[in-house]
Amino acid sequence: FWIFSFSRHFLLQSNAYDLGLFDQWIWLSSKRLNPISSMEDVHLLADHGAWLLYLAIPAYMLHPSPQWLLASQAICLAFTALPLYLLAGISGLNKKLCWLVCGLWWLQPVVFNVNLFDFHPEVWGMPLLAFSYFCSKTNKLFLWLILLFLLLGCRDGLILVVLGIGIEQAFRKRWTWSILSIGMALIWLAFLNKFLYPLL
Repeated sequence: FWIFSFSRHFLLQSNAYDLGLFDQWIWLSSKRLNPISSMEDVHLLADHGAWLLYLAIPAYMLHPSPQWLLASQAICLAFTALPLYLLAGISGLNKKLCWLVCGLWWLQPVVFNVNLFDFHPEVWGMPLLAFSYFCSKTNKLFLWLILLFLLLGCRDGLILVVLGIGIEQAFRKRWTWSILSIGMALIWLAFLNKFLYPLL
């Protein structure tokens, strides 16, 4: 995956939207400058509230390059197969079918295209989302909450996904799980509206 995205960038096929935006924001943050985009005049956090982007700053301090973002995206897409494998295993599938599930994930055209087209922080949420389902199935409530919290840090639009997970838990009559999921999503939405979106 990374070889493909690396090659596309090397051949000057990358775009300012979105790779250039995120590269500039993180580069500015790594230099302890105010991360305001020169293209959009918007703060890093005002663009979909993706606070998880701050995790890329140490890598940019070592060597500033958009390849960190492309490589991390490729890794997340590739390793989303791991929780899918585990989910298939606890669902009773044999190892061959578990590997088939992984192969179907890796060979999806949408996965290939998402990896190839620049960088989007919500892609970091794919393994988090898959692992959250594994934690739900195996009754690991605390780890499940941590994964949902990290998922919210990838993009504000994932609030809807977390709300949907809460509704799903309600249908399963897992009321504690449902209330925690919906509550977390609503609290994060209120926080975004109060503190982050005013940065626009």
